[in-house]
Amino acid sequence: MADQFPASIKRNVLKTRNPDLDCDYLLDLRALYEGGHALLKNPEVMGRIFPKHMRELPEIYAERCKRAVYVANASKIVDWITASLAADPIRMLMGTSDKLDAWYENFMKDISPPGGDKTTAHTFLRAQVTEMLVTRTAWARVDLPRPGEFVSLGEQVQAGNLNAYVVPVPTETVVDWAELAGGELDWVMVEDVDTPRASFTESRDTVVETWKLWTRTGWTKYQLKRPKNEAIIEDKDVQKMTGPDGEGEHTFGRVPFVRKSLPKGLWAMDTLDSLARSHFNMRSTLDWSLKQDGDPQLYEFLGAEEESGSTSVSEIQEDTKRAVNQARGPGHV
Repeated sequence: MADQFPASIKRNVLKTRNPDLDCDYLLDLRALYEGGHALLKNPEVMGRIFPKHMRELPEIYAERCKRAVYVANASKIVDWITASLAADPIRMLMGTSDKLDAWYENFMKDISPPGGDKTTAHTFLRAQVTEMLVTRTAWARVDLPRPGEFVSLGEQVQAGNLNAYVVPVPTETVVDWAELAGGELDWVMVEDVDTPRASFTESRDTVVETWKLWTRTGWTKYQLKRPKNEAIIEDKDVQKMTGPDGEGEHTFGRVPFVRKSLPKGLWAMDTLDSLARSHFNMRSTLDWSLKQDGDPQLYEFLGAEEESGSTSVSEIQEDTKRAVNQARGPGHV
């Protein structure tokens, strides 16, 4: 019997995070792994990894952020580990026989959804290992194609419409879950935030928040749309979506998600985190210091000078704004 889902849930209830999930830290680790725009173009992440100095002026900090230098050594280490593991291709055995049934043989060649780019099980699992090395946990969802218009079950099978496929799920999007006594998942909540554009004549001024809940018998979606500039109401009721895209049943008999986590000692990016942060800050500080030494800035006191008796103060020296009303910097004196 399928689960009965409530017609609405408060937004602050849907935003509840699992105690084992630290999204900010995972975003930091992913940024240190990826480097580039994921780090340097993300002000929120930069504020945590590349913080302001004590009493540093905002304009100075902004300039330092522009000139920050990050070398993604952490990704080289993680990728080397993954590449070493993937050097030996993944194989599936049926008992003591190397011969697989046709279904499993085809599944190993392509585990992707119908219509997409083909992904082998080896490629998929390699990406899952990288995800675990970066965020410690890798999630995957198993699904079946939607039923089509078929005359018989045989025609449906022939069309591959009963062939299961697997898709990766980013760790940060699985915001909450519950486990049974034996460790099997009881339910999983996935969150998605988007600013869609219905057509090229419209703008991306609407935020769409969607929460998809999977249980052992079915799934449902809760969705909230709001203007981008509208204040968030934390205790607002979020309605369950209606129609075929809002709720459904499945026949897996269990939550169709797979969750794999590494032991703490094998979580590579957690170990590399402090080293990567330190190297990033020291390298950027050195680069900033060299820039300051190689591009010195002249300075001048703004107060008018006093006469010494033998010499008189010139009109230029009497100008209290002389340090800011004339050219300064390279090429100017």
